[in-house]
Order: sequence, then structure tokens, then C-alpha cells
Amino acid sequence: MGFARYLVGDSRKISRILENTPRKPDLIISSPPYSDIKNYEDHPEQIGYGQKYESYLDDVARVFQGCYDISSSAATFWMIVDSVKTEHKDVKPLPFDISNRLNKNSSETWRLRDVIIWNKQKNVPWYGRGHLKNHFEYVLFFTKGDDYKFHIDEIREIHDLKKWWLTYPERYSPEGVSPPNVWEITTQIKGWGRYNFQHMCPFPFPLVERIVNLASDEGDLVLVPFAGSGSAIAIASVMGRDAIGVDINEKYKEEFNAVLQDAKAYWSRRVKEVDLLKQKLANFKQINIKLRQLKLASAYCNYLDDNFIDRRNLLGYVCIADPSNDHGIRLSAIVAEPLYKKDIKETDD
Repeated sequence: MGFARYLVGDSRKISRILENTPRKPDLIISSPPYSDIKNYEDHPEQIGYGQKYESYLDDVARVFQGCYDISSSAATFWMIVDSVKTEHKDVKPLPFDISNRLNKNSSETWRLRDVIIWNKQKNVPWYGRGHLKNHFEYVLFFTKGDDYKFHIDEIREIHDLKKWWLTYPERYSPEGVSPPNVWEITTQIKGWGRYNFQHMCPFPFPLVERIVNLASDEGDLVLVPFAGSGSAIAIASVMGRDAIGVDINEKYKEEFNAVLQDAKAYWSRRVKEVDLLKQKLANFKQINIKLRQLKLASAYCNYLDDNFIDRRNLLGYVCIADPSNDHGIRLSAIVAEPLYKKDIKETDD
């Protein structure tokens, strides 16, 4: 388990807050406070509530640019955020406005690599005329440079394989299915344990778990500039990463220990599930490779059967598989000197 530090401070001064931290963050996870919509504990200097939209964008961009400046060269940044509606009910594409503001304010900033849809599957029943219930948020994935961590094998799945994968094993990687850019993770209403979150928008533990697995290694430093309930700090810590969170509201820090205890309980259950999944993935890999080999051997036998005049000729043929190829027999690795029908005809003449 890594350390978990919850610091009270204004993230607009992130470099000053972390100036005595000897290491640079490798992973930044954040969901910014929403512009003039949600009031976080009536703090007089909070970002968002009571601000004009343009000023709000500048403040959020300032925080995330500060994270960029103090992060490691291989750092990645994951921003979870939804679009918002103005008082006139006009939609503001907040995730992309923040990204554009970062690029507008600095020539050296985060590079947007991918956009993921987080399907929350359920939500509080807010709706109104002119719009439907919102069941999703955006997850924007940024990198600092071209050299970054992206461990896709850590989040591969096998539970949604189609029935016909047995017939077409070559259509699936032996390592498992690569997840799509739509993540179905249910949002919590009362938390993932005994503690009832007081924060309006706590991160679901499974969402943080997926990002941490995908974008970091044990021992890495995770930074959460808008810490809120502290769920992201807690999960990163129990997963063996060191984690630092910063938030302007001291009340959330007072409640963080309860969140950390819930995270420990959650992870103790998940470790067993993860071990079982790894075993299933290992079994799937073995079956997939064997099915590929069997299908290739069957196809080659059919080819020989169609092209040889005498089936007895097949007895002298040897197929040699390249032992360095873990994914089965390759056509280029098959060695044979067949007697084709045309060759026999030429001999008869």
C-alpha cells in the first residue's frame, strides 16, 4: 500500500503546495468543480460557483497547466467531466472548452489523445423540458509527451466474448478483449462501503481502479488536484501507488479517513476477483492458441487434400511450427515439398 496524503489548499497554487515534494507526479486524475452549478460547502474562494464561465475556464486551465508543469515527462492526465447548461439552458461543451483553453493559454500543455464515454448506467433523476436524463460523462485522456504509460493488457476482458469466438479464434487476441471507449461503470449513490459520501460527485472506486491500472505502475505518484471526497487518492493508495490530493475545502479532509477505510475494504474484495480474472485470462490464452493451431492445421489439410492426386502422398509431409511464435503456427513456418497434380501430369507425359 502506498501513502495517501490529503492537503488543504488552493490548487491554483499547486506548484507552491507541492514544492517540497521530491518526486514528480506520474498520473493526474481530476474532475473539476462545475461552473456556477454546484456549491461546494460555501467556500468563498472555490472555483466555479458564482464565477462567470470565461473566468472559470481560466482558473481550471491554470490548475491543470500547473499540474503539467510539475509532472514527470511521461505523465498522463485523465479528466472526468460532463457538459453543462447555462441559465438559459444552452449546452456548454465543458470538457472540450477546458481542453481548448489549455491550448489557448500555453503552447506547451497537455495533448488530448482520446475521448472515452463513461456510461454511469444510473443517475439522480434530474430532467427537464428539452433534455433527457443524463447517464454519461466524458473521460478525456491527455499525455505530456509521446512516451507515456498505457497498459492495455491490465484492463483486458473476456466476459463479453461472442459465442462464435470458438469458430473464429483469430479474431480475438490471446491476451483478451481490448476494452472499447465506452466504459460501463455504475455510479454510486451512497458510496461503495459503509461510509455515505457527503461530496456531490465522488468518483466510483472501479472507475479510478481502471485508470490507475491503465496508466501507472506500483510506486508511481498520483496527483488529484480537486480531491473532493478523496476516493481517487484512497484507491490509488490501496493499489500500491503513492497519492496526493489537494482541495480547498477542509471538511472533505476531515471525512477522508472513512473513505480510505472503505477503499481498503473494497480492494480486499477486488484482489480476489482480480486473481480469478487473471487465471481466466491465462486459460483463455491457452485455449485461443490451441484453437488457432487446430484451425490452421485443418485449413492446411484441406488445402493438401484439394491439391494432391494421391492422399498417400500426405503421409510424407511434415509441418514444423516456429517455437518462438506464441500465437500458434504461421503459414510461413510450415515446411513441405508437395507433389502437385500438375507436377504428376508432367511426369506422366
